[in-house]
This record gives sequence, C-alpha cells and structure tokens, in this order.
Amino acid sequence: MAKAMKASSAMHTKMPPASIKESGEGALPATDVSRIQQAFQDIDLRNNYQLVTAALSGVYADTFIKFVDLANISRNELAAAMNISTKTIKNKLADKEPLDPNQGEHLLKIISLFELGEKIFGGLEPFKRWLEKPFFGKPQKPEDFLKTTGGVELIMDELKRLAYGDVI
Repeated sequence: MAKAMKASSAMHTKMPPASIKESGEGALPATDVSRIQQAFQDIDLRNNYQLVTAALSGVYADTFIKFVDLANISRNELAAAMNISTKTIKNKLADKEPLDPNQGEHLLKIISLFELGEKIFGGLEPFKRWLEKPFFGKPQKPEDFLKTTGGVELIMDELKRLAYGDVI
C-alpha cells in the first residue's frame, strides 16, 4: 500500500495525533462519525462478532470496490494485502459471488482498521501516512502487518494505545 499512501515523511512521536480530544478518563477520537463508518453503516465495524458473522454470511466483491474507492487506495495494493488476486475480485464481481469467508473477514477487519484510523487521525490521508512509518522503536511498519487478520488486530491495538497516549 506504500505507493498509494506516500505523502509525508513526518516521524512518529510519543504524543497522540492532534485530532484526539483529551478527557478525564483518556483520549477520545475527535470526530464522531467517519466517512467509512457512514459508508458501511449496515455493520458495526467495532464489533468482532458482527464482522465474523457478516463474513460467514457472505461479503461481496462490491464491498472491496466501495472501500478502495472511499479510501483512495489501489485495488492491487488492497488485494495484495488480503492475499487475493485482482482477477479473483473481478470474477467474484462478474459472478456476483461472495468472497471466501476468510477473505471477507480480512476485508472487513481492514475496513474497521481504516475506520478507527480515520477517527484517530482526523482523516484517511494522515492515517495512511502513519501506516508507512515504522512503529516507535521497531523496524516494522504497520502496513507490513496487513497481510493477516492477526496483523490487522495488532495494528488496531497499537492505534488504540496511541489514542490513549501510550508510546507505541
């Protein structure tokens, strides 16, 4: 995803993004409803049970297309992150068939990750730039972990720590 996400070379800091509000019990995202949340309002992107049951029920390739258009990322990069070919996506679109449940779950978790990132960073572009930068004190970049659902969950955990002011 690096090509579609290149923009800034700002380094990670120990401080949370400027778009995060301070509160007595921790930090909360500054925006109430993200563009991604609005676009995918039929599912609670923060509820793992709903994500998994939706994946088991069938996630269609048009969800993939809707997300790449909204997030302004390339189909090739998202497909590579999901370990699926763009040809498979095209075939699923043409045949109106759902993605494999594992692929559907992976897609929904990536969408959920981007929704959280958009809220925390106040927009998708700052979040995508963050994905390209190494974790604080580590050689890996968050985008390196997008290839597995466990990796997506790890990035989600790091984002939550960042939102609450923890060093990541």
